[in-house]
Amino acid sequence: LSREEEEELIARFLETGDPAIRERLINANLRIVVKIAKHFLLPGMDLMDLIQEGNLGLQRAVDKFDPNRGTRLVSYATWWIKAFIKTYIMKNRFIASGRVTTQGRRAVFYNLSRAEYVLRKKLGRLATDEELAKEIDGMTSAKVTTKDVHSVRSAGRGHLYLDTPIGDGEDGQAARHLDRL
Repeated sequence: LSREEEEELIARFLETGDPAIRERLINANLRIVVKIAKHFLLPGMDLMDLIQEGNLGLQRAVDKFDPNRGTRLVSYATWWIKAFIKTYIMKNRFIASGRVTTQGRRAVFYNLSRAEYVLRKKLGRLATDEELAKEIDGMTSAKVTTKDVHSVRSAGRGHLYLDTPIGDGEDGQAARHLDRL
């Protein structure tokens, strides 16, 4: 949608609450959901599940959007889409694996990328779990431990299945995977 079309549709939606207008706004922004979902795709996850969660975030954004803030709907929706996808990943990764989601793990999950980037610039190398825990602890009000950092980092490594071949050659993916564990 052009900016003018979007503003007109939003004004009509806020005025009437027409579900057809809401659906038009949602359908016009579905591509951003797919783009964001692909960014958050981890090994062992289904892209369609991430897209579904992102769509829920997009719907929430359309319902809560305030055009008086001076931003476009897509900019506002990006925040909601990412929030819904991140929440889904966190619940899926930790609860499904039997790990407890503590406030520290949530803080690590949401701040890990930024902390790794900051420390890599500062140190000129990859940061250790201890360094990351200290950095994230300073970024948030949550108490972050080295165990929290290790748990979140290992959750993103994917799954190793019992029937995966081990060895050299094309089918030897498991051997390389075991080295990372």
